[in-house]
Amino acid sequence: MTVSVNAKRSRARRMGRVLAATLVTASLALSGCTSDKVETLDTPALAEGNLPAELVASMESVVNTAIAGSGASGAIVGVWVPWSGSWVAGVGTTELGGSKPMDPDMTFRIGEITRAMTCDALYGMVADGTVELNDPVTDYVSGVPNLSDVTLDQLCDSTSGLTTIAPATKSRMVSSPEREWSARELASFGLGRGVVAAPGERFVNSDTGYLLLGLALERASGLTPQKYLEKYVTLPLGLENTSLPGDAAAAPSKGGPHGYLTSNGPEGWLCASPTDLTKISATTGSTDSGVVSTITDLGQYGLALAEQTLAQGKETGRYDAPLAIADSLPAWSTTIGGVQFSDSMVGYAGSTLGYASAVWSDPATGVTVAVMVNNSTNGAGIVRSLAFQLVALAATAPAAGNQTVPEFGIPWTAEAEAATIQTSAICPIP
Repeated sequence: MTVSVNAKRSRARRMGRVLAATLVTASLALSGCTSDKVETLDTPALAEGNLPAELVASMESVVNTAIAGSGASGAIVGVWVPWSGSWVAGVGTTELGGSKPMDPDMTFRIGEITRAMTCDALYGMVADGTVELNDPVTDYVSGVPNLSDVTLDQLCDSTSGLTTIAPATKSRMVSSPEREWSARELASFGLGRGVVAAPGERFVNSDTGYLLLGLALERASGLTPQKYLEKYVTLPLGLENTSLPGDAAAAPSKGGPHGYLTSNGPEGWLCASPTDLTKISATTGSTDSGVVSTITDLGQYGLALAEQTLAQGKETGRYDAPLAIADSLPAWSTTIGGVQFSDSMVGYAGSTLGYASAVWSDPATGVTVAVMVNNSTNGAGIVRSLAFQLVALAATAPAAGNQTVPEFGIPWTAEAEAATIQTSAICPIP
């Protein structure tokens, strides 16, 4: 049974105030967290109220299709259109075969969006004088002498030439979800696979690099990853429900969305009996993909990424010279600084065991979309296409009250992204 739970008006108004107002630095107890770390937002104020019912119905329909195709039980969605209104909702149920509806206040694992936060911490430490972008990782992480030419900014940009740990670790993590891993041990699996490009040569998707960056920042700052992400990201941006959990295996939220991974058997995908990975240690992702958040926090963070609200990123050119992600993707799909770019939109689409999430925001118009589906089998594929569909639908939103619809063009269509979901679906779509 698919259940839709529209967000309460108070939630929508709360997010509206967040997006419309200036981000103000929290009163921080941690040293170094000063108000010059946060800039004000130039994004247009969000119109009061919900998006039109007909548009919401269209959005809900595409969400339900993505839920089915991904093998998930549900999704949590946030769409904020400054000239028209917002839609923040849970769609579906928290577990397969269950009846508890998804609620937009529930926390979930945001997966590889964590990478952007780790890079935020890097740039924050650069602003503090704790590290420099071109510092070799070997200055802070011992036992990796062959990486003397790899710098901290290359780890953040994913241009170190290092590749992924997944082929060596995924089955281990699935079979022992409660195991606690050290970041160094996980990184060693990637290091053991060698390099596939010279440092600085090109983008190579590298969880190994973000684990090493996390270790370097821990050594440089004397703070745990939990503490430096709090100092440089969540407290300055007021993300009260976002954190990197401790090492012990736990669900991302009590009574919240389960997380699934579907196996492929001799006769196809085993959609009726996926592996439940709800309770797992955050050390499986750590500074690469371990953070948990809510959809409202994630939307606020996406807008901050688009606006480069954390001022130190602008000062050091973090978004300069973006790189192609893959030959199979359009030329407008690029990345740099732990962030992805899709034409004018800034954000990230990624996954971790059990959950896939995406957030995209346009700095000119303030259009922001955040979404999570609770099955990671397809990686970022389906959730990315779902987010793009929602952006395309958001672009058609009419003006509310005295608002004016701005120019907002995107190089994809809702129909094309719907077709992508159909062809990449692992489970039947009704």
